[in-house]
Amino acid sequence: MNARSLLLLIILMSLAIGSAWLVRPIAEDADDRERPPPIRSGYYVLDAMIYSGNAGTRGAYEIRAREAQQSAAGEPILLQDIEVNYTGDATLAWDIQARTAALSEASGYLEMAGSVVATRRPGGDAQPLIVTTERLAFDPQTDLVSSDERVRFAIGTGILEGTGLRVHLSDDTLALQSNVRGEYAP
Repeated sequence: MNARSLLLLIILMSLAIGSAWLVRPIAEDADDRERPPPIRSGYYVLDAMIYSGNAGTRGAYEIRAREAQQSAAGEPILLQDIEVNYTGDATLAWDIQARTAALSEASGYLEMAGSVVATRRPGGDAQPLIVTTERLAFDPQTDLVSSDERVRFAIGTGILEGTGLRVHLSDDTLALQSNVRGEYAP
């Protein structure tokens, strides 16, 4: 091997080592880039809606959620940013909002949580009524809304607070269960 070939070999090896060194930071940057979110298992739907039409004397309800997901068949459907609209007769309507909910296939209950607000829309002789609590359950089969948590009613200028609540949406009856106290300013 002559000196010229040896010099050419050294230059080519230097270029190969230099190229490998230049490519190395690019490969590290690719690893540092934000990875896409993991693929979820199960099923999920964005802007979901469940609707039940008026069946006989019962009211109609509509459940809307920004997102609904179910991990596996038989497990509860988890809902985010939900709204339930219930309409009985022409004078009876309720709206319920919550941050999260779980719809159980076994019980059929919609268990809502996180700043739950239920509002009876005014109609006929009924005044607007606002109910706030942290947890609330809705049974679509019986039109019953219930909670075992602390509950606050605001109706007109009156405030009622208590623990536990039962509301039969179809006949518009409400009952606080215990530790009831309130104030009413005429």
